[in-house]
Amino acid sequence: MKALLTGLLSVAIAAGLTQSVAAEPAAQAAAPSFEQQTLFKAANEQGYACFRIPAVVKSRKNTLLAFAEGRVDNCGDTGDIDMVLKRSTDGGRTWSPLQLVNEGGGDTHGNPVPIVDRVTGRIFLFTTYNAGRDDDGPCATPCERTPHLQYSDDDGATWSGPVDISDQVKKPEWDWWLATGPVHGIQLTKGRHAGRLVFGISGEVSNGTQAHANDGALVYSDDHGRTWHVGAVGRTEFPPGGTFTHKPQEITVTELADGSVYAGARDQGGTSIGNRSYAISRDGGKTFSTPWTSIPDLVTPVVQGAVLHLDRPGADRTLFSSPSDTDRRRWMMVRSSWDGGRSWDSAEQGTRITSDWSGYSDMVQISSTRERNAEIGLLYEGGPVDARDEIRFARFTEDHLGGREPVGPTTPDTSPSRADAYAVGGPALAGGKFGGGMDLDGADDYLRVPYDSAQLPGDGDLTFTTWFRYGSTEGQKALLWLGGMGSTAPQLWLRAEPANNRLVALMTTPKGTTQIATTSAYNDNQWHHVALQRADGKLRLVVDGAEAASANAVAGSLSERVSFQIHLGERQDYQQRFDGTLDEPRLYRRALSAAELDSIRTSNADVPAGQVLRLPLDKLKGTDGACTSVPFTSGTEGYHTFRIPAVVEAKNGTVLAFAEGRVESSGDSGAIRVVQKRSTDGGCTWGPMTVVSDNGDATAGNPAPIVRRDGEIVLLTTRNGRVSEKEIMSGTVSPEDSRRVWVQRSTDDGRTWSPEREITDVAKKAHWRWYATGPGHAIELRNGRLVVPANHSAAPPAGSPDVGTEAKYYGGHDLISDDGGRTWRIGFSEERTDTGIAANETTVAQLPDGRLYFNSRNQGNAGNRVDAWSTDGGATLAAPYALQPGLTIPKVQGSVLQTTRRDLLLFSGPSDAAARKALAIRASSDGGRTWRQTLVVSPAPAAYSDLVQLSGSTVGLLYETGVSGSYETITFRQLPVRDLA
Repeated sequence: MKALLTGLLSVAIAAGLTQSVAAEPAAQAAAPSFEQQTLFKAANEQGYACFRIPAVVKSRKNTLLAFAEGRVDNCGDTGDIDMVLKRSTDGGRTWSPLQLVNEGGGDTHGNPVPIVDRVTGRIFLFTTYNAGRDDDGPCATPCERTPHLQYSDDDGATWSGPVDISDQVKKPEWDWWLATGPVHGIQLTKGRHAGRLVFGISGEVSNGTQAHANDGALVYSDDHGRTWHVGAVGRTEFPPGGTFTHKPQEITVTELADGSVYAGARDQGGTSIGNRSYAISRDGGKTFSTPWTSIPDLVTPVVQGAVLHLDRPGADRTLFSSPSDTDRRRWMMVRSSWDGGRSWDSAEQGTRITSDWSGYSDMVQISSTRERNAEIGLLYEGGPVDARDEIRFARFTEDHLGGREPVGPTTPDTSPSRADAYAVGGPALAGGKFGGGMDLDGADDYLRVPYDSAQLPGDGDLTFTTWFRYGSTEGQKALLWLGGMGSTAPQLWLRAEPANNRLVALMTTPKGTTQIATTSAYNDNQWHHVALQRADGKLRLVVDGAEAASANAVAGSLSERVSFQIHLGERQDYQQRFDGTLDEPRLYRRALSAAELDSIRTSNADVPAGQVLRLPLDKLKGTDGACTSVPFTSGTEGYHTFRIPAVVEAKNGTVLAFAEGRVESSGDSGAIRVVQKRSTDGGCTWGPMTVVSDNGDATAGNPAPIVRRDGEIVLLTTRNGRVSEKEIMSGTVSPEDSRRVWVQRSTDDGRTWSPEREITDVAKKAHWRWYATGPGHAIELRNGRLVVPANHSAAPPAGSPDVGTEAKYYGGHDLISDDGGRTWRIGFSEERTDTGIAANETTVAQLPDGRLYFNSRNQGNAGNRVDAWSTDGGATLAAPYALQPGLTIPKVQGSVLQTTRRDLLLFSGPSDAAARKALAIRASSDGGRTWRQTLVVSPAPAAYSDLVQLSGSTVGLLYETGVSGSYETITFRQLPVRDLA
């Protein structure tokens, strides 16, 4: 059934393979971006129950050699295990039949480490032997393991007999355990050690009855494999009954760009954070210049992994392959380091190769060093049922992995840690309990907090607090997940279980588990404040200021063994996602007092002492650096609702955001004030709110600000009494309660404002009833003229049965000032009642050719958007308003902005024709004649908006939006111009 290859060059030439030098992969046809096949599977090969422990190299002749342990009786680690091989001469597209390289004969011959000497062409294969078992139990302790070496001089077609080389690569004190690799070794190419062969090995030291130390080490040869030496050794002591930091085993090596050797290892237990560690050798593997150091945030279970530094033109890049779940062997992933292994991509940035179970792996660069888009081979264990189902070979180009990309938008951490959280999946800013909040959709949204050592709670007291609001009635909804996962990993989590009518908190340490639960799920779509504490030996939940659950807390540390993560809104395996809104999550490495908790709950007090995380969740910064913020949140700062946004940028760069602050309700009448916030960082953060126009218990609104070139800001608004638009249009109110027009100005970038001055007598014709400026920014023309778009309603003609509330009586006009806003007059005016066109809320832009473009909400029945042009600075229209069919939009206000790009006129407004939602940006390159949609800002409900140019590359958008309705917030968002063209 199997023929052991014996003798110096016993023949076992794989059928169909030639021994000619293969063409460089760079000369072959372009490889597909990703291709995968099963290479080793027990059902496909006679005489084996299981294949495990892959290793792969490319020979000097460009043949790929894929090694594996062929396990004869079962998948156990210590049975009858052979070393087998398959070879490919076409870059991994096709493979030879199975080839037996080293037969176990009832014993274990495993842990392959192949190394290619590219000078001589010889391929070395190291393996480790131990006595086999008839079952799948573990090796006896101590486990007598011996390293062996064999080689091939003909591209792996035939192999020498294996030779025990314990005297060269096994230190005498390694009497408890020994393991070569398992993974490929390397030949150095840089510096004075170029040509040296290096691989990783680990050994355990005992006192005769118990192991007490682990050595993670390197082995090297400077004479093309004739002799081998143990080089760098990093020892970790683990005294029996004591604690130890980590135990580096299953070591993988690669040569970095500077010629140093990076050694990565599986951490087999210990108290350090993370399941991987690394060490660096700067003398070619002879000594370690840095000790073995844990990698706390490289998320992977306890498992072997492989590193590969890409050797090709382009950015420095080192790859790491391993499963990417926090505690189970699944989700094989390739992640990148762009700084020589000092940091690694997160699981969100890596490329998942499979969503199946997966385990050990190895990688090889298939393409030549000249090929910029490197082709990579990944040999890995995987399967739909078990990671040991089969060994697969995946072949992909570097472009499949993508470039160096950020995880996603971030939301600021204002604690001293400054660990800005990643907003993954696309969570939206929403109204929070205090200012903005973050809405998670329960599908793919969550927040991941990057690791910072200050976050580690250890075995001490801690406090987590957050506001939450949700209405789910089923499922499990994680609010917080900290640490790891599984039944024994240190972890702390808090989740809602609405079907069980409870919140549940669980804490696991190495000493055990404590779980507590409330008697309510708090799923009433109202804001609730929760505090989870470990304090004074208790684990406590405090909800809305009252203790809701407590129990004696298990002792022990939350900060050891696992890759440390903090997720908000999901469990760490992307399950139990929260569908609702969060606000102000905080983490403290101390127990907050009842008074401190109350101050946070009642007034959002700062309480900085011991704070290691605070996420106000009131702004987002995109991956392109553009930020999103929420200057106005309905239900806060003394106002029921904020509506009707307008935005300008002052001459000094300050962004001014205006809105109507509606005191009593969301309705259009009653006590309404014009309010303002200022931002000195482009709209990312906002100062305090100020009232600009106050009409007592009546209405002031429709802000239309203009920034003049001399820096003065002119603001037009309208006022009316406590009456409705319908009453005003019907002509049944007094002149004092009807709509009137006011103007004021600021000479200090919006810090202060002059008293308001009424201009109704020159701005409103005698037969007009309703009146509205804008709303939204107005403009100064290049000749200094101020133009304010506006609309009105007219009284029906004498003898008409109409009352004036009919939509046809709306019409558009503008106001003009040629002296900086000191005097005003009406420019064009339209009053057509028989065309189906009734211009309402209007916006204006000056085009590069000097014309003015007016775009209006149509209150008539001919369509929802109309536009017109003026060639004389707004005094008249070149042609009457006409339907604009290129803008599909409901009846709603919109905004236009001529950008600094001559060919780019923008329009903002909802893109759903039937509903106020899915706010989008449209662009026109022909002065508004035709439009194309370029960006859907958000699919959420949205209504009124205004645009402002912040710089040549950035536009600002201030718009009404929310989760369940359009009027929950007024949000500001920076938009890169390149995304809008």
